[in-house]
Amino acid sequence: MQKFANPMTAKACIFKDENSAEIIIGGKNEQATLKISDGETYNLKVKKENGKLSIYRDDKAREIWEKYREIKLIDDLRERKREFLKIKRDFYDYVISVPEKFKNQAGFDEKIGIGYISKIEIDQGNGYDPETGFKRDSPDGGTLIF
Repeated sequence: MQKFANPMTAKACIFKDENSAEIIIGGKNEQATLKISDGETYNLKVKKENGKLSIYRDDKAREIWEKYREIKLIDDLRERKREFLKIKRDFYDYVISVPEKFKNQAGFDEKIGIGYISKIEIDQGNGYDPETGFKRDSPDGGTLIF
């Protein structure tokens, strides 16, 4: 385990043959990032349990997005509203507003009325920057979830 100047950051690397994985723990031991040699990156949750740090994969955004897509398929308006209210608070934690002229850039889907940029696209620097927000490369528009 490698320690950094910031006492709240640590890094561990695992190597096997041509494969490798790197885990960086930071944020007061509450968050971690897993980077795999194939280029995949995952955000992880860190919890202190029984004096040890346990690391869990954080797929909440993806789960909420999938649930939202399922809800949009419900024909009965009352049932659809009831189901959406169950995820509404979490859903809006992952939504940002995008000017309408940029909707195509945000992967806008006319059928469900919302755009989507995947975690992979964000990790590749496409569409959204965690520090500066939505990237306005060309005119088009909508609402974005990540």
